[in-house]
Amino acid sequence: MPPQYRSLYYLSNSKGVAVYNPQNILIGYTTGYNARQNGLPDSIGSIEVDTITDGPMWIEGYGLRVMGMGIQWRVLK
Repeated sequence: MPPQYRSLYYLSNSKGVAVYNPQNILIGYTTGYNARQNGLPDSIGSIEVDTITDGPMWIEGYGLRVMGMGIQWRVLK
């Protein structure tokens, strides 16, 4: 059975969770801040990540939560 990707918004609910990009490279850690969907059809929510290279940034897309690893951001939006 293929994995079920979910909005990153639903995968992050705490600070310090590692986030990996689609190439499985660590990009940073969650800050604990989320932005919920705004009601528009294409809105899926987003999470704030404190990146290793550029500081805090907001990202949205779909991914998986992997126990012992963190969040794998698989589908960019």
